[in-house]
Amino acid sequence: MHPAWEKVTLRQVLAHRAGLRFEPDGLAQVFNELVRPPRARLAFSRIQALGTLPQQRLEIARQALSRTPGIPPDTKYWYSNVGYVLAGAVLEQLTGRAWEELMGERLFQPLGISTGGFGPPGTADKTEQAWGHSSVLGKPLDPRSPAAEIPLFYGPAGLAHMTVTDWAKFIALHLRGDPANPHCQAALLKLDTFAEMHAVAPATTSKGWVIRGLNFLATGDAAPAVTYCAGWFISTASWAKGTQPGDTGRRLWHAGSNGRWNAGVVIAPEIDFAVLVACNRGIAAWKTRQTVKALIRTFAPKRTS
Repeated sequence: MHPAWEKVTLRQVLAHRAGLRFEPDGLAQVFNELVRPPRARLAFSRIQALGTLPQQRLEIARQALSRTPGIPPDTKYWYSNVGYVLAGAVLEQLTGRAWEELMGERLFQPLGISTGGFGPPGTADKTEQAWGHSSVLGKPLDPRSPAAEIPLFYGPAGLAHMTVTDWAKFIALHLRGDPANPHCQAALLKLDTFAEMHAVAPATTSKGWVIRGLNFLATGDAAPAVTYCAGWFISTASWAKGTQPGDTGRRLWHAGSNGRWNAGVVIAPEIDFAVLVACNRGIAAWKTRQTVKALIRTFAPKRTS
């Protein structure tokens, strides 16, 4: 491990403040290969050769931590997929169990999530679930092609799938767990843990595609200052607290895509309100943005004057 990582904490990793690079060393090229179907099988064979998913994640962690940080740790927000893969690897090494098993036992089962899984939903050669859609150089990408998939070792960075109804159970966990919610009722985690996860982090910058791509939740307001903490972007909005003039509430939000699907969520704990949107086209994020805005305008509590 490079000495620069010795004082980096898991909290910094989860807040994208550890200085980890966007992708693991040597594996950014995998994604370039994945959009070229003739080379896709070769790319996957390289990943699979690393062993089981926990072994793959451990190797990704080794690669990432053997290099110097992309930026000095804990200086500013710097989005990194590998950070959450690293967090998953930590859990696996501490428990001796795969991240997928832990998700099922510690999260899906207690919340009654019966449709949770990992990777694309459904079966590639059947139409039992909606296929995700994308294109390469303007040409549709066959959803059954290996080139359409992201390696499963990326699971902790966002490869879980489930129905919107089951997803809402997870979002409700955070909505009702927030101490500012008038109906606050913490479950699975302590109230103090939710408070820390939802706390305002140090100011972030626009480094990385997430801030640039997801600032669409500034509905009805000028784009606010945005912070990030433990899996949530945090900002304020005039609609997110009460109905009186001058009210300004805190909102937590996130969105993301695996290239074939995209999804977005925003919660406003102080008014016990949440919106969830998903679409089976990866490059249709603007439609998700417009839908989120429309739902907020339609269903969020209105001001009285």
